Amino acid sequence: MSAAGRPIGYWLKHLRGLLEARLARTLGGLGPDRRSWQVLNLHSRGPRHRADAERELAAFSTDGGPGGLLARGWAREEPPDGRVRLTARGRAVQATAARVAEDGERAVRGPAPRRHTGTVEVLAAVAGNVRAALAER
Repeated sequence: MSAAGRPIGYWLKHLRGLLEARLARTLGGLGPDRRSWQVLNLHSRGPRHRADAERELAAFSTDGGPGGLLARGWAREEPPDGRVRLTARGRAVQATAARVAEDGERAVRGPAPRRHTGTVEVLAAVAGNVRAALAER
């Protein structure tokens, strides 16, 4: 079957699996999946309250927050402000960010920038349509 003959859902699921596998390989067994990586990456930019992190990460995870980081010892919640901060272990894992960024750049290499932008716009429109349909019911 040609690429065009496959439904968009097939390609989304297939791509997700490939991205998960590549991240696991890049991180060399350090542990985070893509969702945990997003949480770790967010917290590497500075401490934030749990509720703020959950709001910012809602699109990446049903967990949405730093719970996995806390459980792994990659972050801690510090009194008195309750902000979540990365530990030395968390910063060491996040230090692989350059390799992860290289993987991301490599993944979109090839298509002209306007085609990449157009693809992202199509996916955003499809997501908006599905979101609207869910709101109707």
